[in-house]
Amino acid sequence: MGTQISEDDRIAEERRNAILEGVGDDLSDSEIAARLGMKRWEIRREVRLMRENMDKRLLEAERRRKEIRSGNEKRREEGAAHSVLDARFQRMGGMDLQRRSFLNMIGFYEADLRRVLAARDEKIAVMALPRSVRRVLTNNAILDHGRVTTAAREAILRGS
Repeated sequence: MGTQISEDDRIAEERRNAILEGVGDDLSDSEIAARLGMKRWEIRREVRLMRENMDKRLLEAERRRKEIRSGNEKRREEGAAHSVLDARFQRMGGMDLQRRSFLNMIGFYEADLRRVLAARDEKIAVMALPRSVRRVLTNNAILDHGRVTTAAREAILRGS
């Protein structure tokens, strides 16, 4: 009977090691379950028990998973379509798309922005603008908390 308990312990330990290895390799619960021939809920239960017991090996495996995911995120970001387009736009125009949009919006809303700058109370003048205009100006970093940003103020003054 004593060998049966140690055999069960050995099997459970092998299963835990396989689960930890899967977590450390950034596998989903379904993938780990498929590798071990178990059900997904069994994997989740094991992981939950390890987490409740503050298993140091689980913490280490989750740290490795986090590192893998952050590395994957960086690679995805570098190869993403928008970053390729931004780089091409930068080469063509000498400035990035965000800066170009900023300057276009300042040019388009220049009359409104000059009225805001000339007003006694800038916040009241901004609130007098239509909500859609305020939203566009905020999204393009021209307004911040009801005030014209320093960069926008300089661009407007330089344009005159």
